[in-house]
Amino acid sequence: MEDSKTNVKTVLKDVLDYKKETNWVILTAKTGKVPIQFRHIPGTASSNAYQVEVVSSGSGLKKLLSFFGFSEMQWGLINVLGIDKSSSINSTRSKLVQINWCGAGVPHGDRGKMINKQKPLIQQAAGSIGDK
Repeated sequence: MEDSKTNVKTVLKDVLDYKKETNWVILTAKTGKVPIQFRHIPGTASSNAYQVEVVSSGSGLKKLLSFFGFSEMQWGLINVLGIDKSSSINSTRSKLVQINWCGAGVPHGDRGKMINKQKPLIQQAAGSIGDK
């Protein structure tokens, strides 16, 4: 079984490649076995150190929406395509859309923390693409 870092790296690369079938991913942050969204991993120097994990990935908007959890804070990335076709040119542009999900069951005290912590989480996930 792949470790979480490799899995995140592989899935994000697939989402970024518009020629692949996988066009979305949902991420969450975990410490240990229990999702604790906004507390740093014990033993790390940075308060922004989280274990970013893939909740799910696939293709199709309806399926993407079905994976957002009622009591979860999650981040989704979906690759959308702009396609221009004419007699003289074929152009495909790929754009990533970020979805910030805060389920209705998330405690009110934690909801405001989501906005403050999403940037380090997304940066950590995106940084995993450049890791060897």
